[in-house]
Amino acid sequence: MCRCDSEREGQAAIRWRIAQYGCDGLRLRLSALFDSYCTPRHDYKVQKLSTSPFSLFTFAPILCHLHFTLFSFILVLLFGVSASAQGVPTLTGRVVDNAEILSPQAETTITLLLENHEQETSNQVAVLTIPTLGGESVESYANRVFRTWGLGRADVNNGVLLLIAKGDRELRIEVGYGLEGSLTDAEAGRIIRNVIVPMFRADDFEGGTLAGVTAIIGT
Repeated sequence: MCRCDSEREGQAAIRWRIAQYGCDGLRLRLSALFDSYCTPRHDYKVQKLSTSPFSLFTFAPILCHLHFTLFSFILVLLFGVSASAQGVPTLTGRVVDNAEILSPQAETTITLLLENHEQETSNQVAVLTIPTLGGESVESYANRVFRTWGLGRADVNNGVLLLIAKGDRELRIEVGYGLEGSLTDAEAGRIIRNVIVPMFRADDFEGGTLAGVTAIIGT
């Protein structure tokens, strides 16, 4: 038989297989065949079907190992990142000083300012200090805290969060939609740059936090 006849017969056999099982069915059969090669065998007669050093039996353990390694890497990407995400602290008051940068007197002063402001305007302002963001961006973490705490009335969304990450030297003023007209992004940036940061650079965290809160409620 000539080579052309062999190729024609091979093509005819492939067409017959596709007609018999369909494209999806044929892929499933080939996938099952590959899985069977990845399974350890103790039948030495099967191993002797091919003696070529480049046969599929030779590379099957390597392919299976690569498949397992890739699957493990995907699991790490999916679950490792979320597992290392910074947790949201419990809202225990208008000031949650987890970074311990405020004295009890300063915390009380800020709390009273925020209470009076809420009574006058219904706007809810909260302060959170943390040691570090744990690798998360300040924008993402502030948004998570804001939503978890549910700051502001639901019908007007008039909440504000002042987030201070001391170890990362990061600040963020997260503003609800209902207050974006008065406390704009530009105004929030000005408060951070011109009011809070200069005092923080002088290691006056209490003064900077108090001045920032005063500027926020004064807008």
